[in-house]
Amino acid sequence: MKKKNVNPNRFYRKGNQVDFLFYKTPKELYYDWEYDDLSLGAKSLYMILSDRLGLSIKNQMADEDGFIFVLYKSKPAQGDTRSKKDKPPEELSLSELLSVSPKSVQKYKEELIRHDLLFEQRTGLGKVNRLYVLKPKEMFSKNRKPMQGYSEKDAFKKNFPALCGEAVSEVTVSPLYQMSSRG
Repeated sequence: MKKKNVNPNRFYRKGNQVDFLFYKTPKELYYDWEYDDLSLGAKSLYMILSDRLGLSIKNQMADEDGFIFVLYKSKPAQGDTRSKKDKPPEELSLSELLSVSPKSVQKYKEELIRHDLLFEQRTGLGKVNRLYVLKPKEMFSKNRKPMQGYSEKDAFKKNFPALCGEAVSEVTVSPLYQMSSRG
């Protein structure tokens, strides 16, 4: 079957491995009602900061109390005229990484702070602030209960049978996809 204007090498095929890098986001940010008003931009920022947290842990970037912090510029360095494509990934600011203005990054930080997902400590004029990524509330709750009847493995198998080596007998197209693909 020929797909119009799509390079056939871009499709996943039986036996392919998904081998690119991923960001992880805690499911609590999507399932817990306390985070319902958290914007997708703020969730994306949390995801990026959480990813950088792993590097901070590896490099033992901890304060005097032993709390791990992240260093990330909100906006490009003043006078840096290089484009995003000309910079190595570790030199990108949050606004460049999210493709938003520094003002939007500040708005997302404020949302995370308001939801107790981020603590920002000022370090001085011209210095990068310390960002402490905080755990979502449900993550450290002793009374956390798994979702009833939910198995991630079964859900993945049901939604992506071809990736699990299962035979695909019927293809169901999402109504949202049907709506968006109407010319």
